[in-house]
Amino acid sequence: MEFKPPLNIDYDKENAQEILHKIMTAIEQTEDFNVLHNYDEELKAKKSEQKDSGN
Repeated sequence: MEFKPPLNIDYDKENAQEILHKIMTAIEQTEDFNVLHNYDEELKAKKSEQKDSGN
């Protein structure tokens, strides 16, 4: 288990999107951390091609 430093969130000055981005980055859940993103996109494209060709 890894403990990270507390986030500096200014609830009065930051909007919900900025706060969410900070949280998602801190817990490593943004696209930057998705090592399988390209694979997922290729798989979607392949399925879409198969669906379009009637397979």
